[in-house]
Amino acid sequence: MNKKIPLDIANLPIYKSFKKSPYNSTKHLSYFHTYSELLNKYRDKKITFVEVGILDGGSLFMWRDFFGKKARIIGVEFNPAAKKWEKEGFEIYIGSQSDKNFWKEYGAVLKEGLYEDAERKETLLDLCRFSTNENDEIMSLSSYLEKMPENQKDIYYISAETRSQALASPHLEGFKSKNIPVLIMTDAIDQFWLPMIGSFKDKKFTSITQGQINLDDLDEKNKDKKSENKDQKEKQDKEFVDLIAQMKVVLGEQVKDIRLSSKLTDSPVCLVADDGDMDIAMEQLMAQRDTNYKGAPRILEINGDHSLIKNMKSLLSKKENNDLVSDAGTLLFEQARLLEGKMPADPAQFSKIMNQFLIKAIPE
Repeated sequence: MNKKIPLDIANLPIYKSFKKSPYNSTKHLSYFHTYSELLNKYRDKKITFVEVGILDGGSLFMWRDFFGKKARIIGVEFNPAAKKWEKEGFEIYIGSQSDKNFWKEYGAVLKEGLYEDAERKETLLDLCRFSTNENDEIMSLSSYLEKMPENQKDIYYISAETRSQALASPHLEGFKSKNIPVLIMTDAIDQFWLPMIGSFKDKKFTSITQGQINLDDLDEKNKDKKSENKDQKEKQDKEFVDLIAQMKVVLGEQVKDIRLSSKLTDSPVCLVADDGDMDIAMEQLMAQRDTNYKGAPRILEINGDHSLIKNMKSLLSKKENNDLVSDAGTLLFEQARLLEGKMPADPAQFSKIMNQFLIKAIPE
């Protein structure tokens, strides 16, 4: 670096921190004004900062002096020798910031920036990486947009505590069958930045566990059969009117509504948050923080093509089967709750009905 430093640079706090560093690092003079413009407002705040290429260690000390003691400084470096800086109180990741393991460990840190610095959301979203239900390889949102079917309007995601929980969700069934990729969100911060950011390149982020999604509209193979599909749906709606009415009577205020699903292919039922209500994952997060939090009743979606649902519909043709159908509806509702990690709403009643079904299934 030149010996004669312009005063406007020499007086910058970031340059003074650079000079204080006990180890040398190479920084072009033009960087310091840019650093100041972008980062001065974060000084003495609880910030997480990631620096790539830190073998000589100089940058790590510069940033710690500049940001202050509250800062969490993470260094990324290919050379394992950089692990020595952990003794100085820095976090060191050996590898690339594009590694899958890096994003598992530090991806939530960048997402915190989405929530706290929304004015730079496009830049930050371009940097973020996500996995989908198709595999655990990470991709950018731009790559996701390239994979989207032509008639897909939204960016679909599912939230869960772990990837395995997300993949086990019945909500994914229809998307899998139509080869529609769904982003997997497993960080708690996802529940805060997603509704606030709202979209990426004019594509809305849409939770597949909330609202009503008609996957028939996304089926490229049948895009010329929309009127036919609509007629079939109306016919099916009429066929299941009595069953839905019976289940509404049985479940009462435990559900907000009951309707046929266009997402389910293998499971008989699933629970969905209504459009205006809190997403399921966010409700679970709230319940963890407040044991008295109950949340809003969910919508129960039933799979009209499932043999169990069809059998229940057929049984209703005889009045003496009403109680059997009602008990089956209760079990299905509790099954949907169990899949979300919840206890049955009435454990004693659930056990009683389950035992009755087992007695019928296992005769003497």
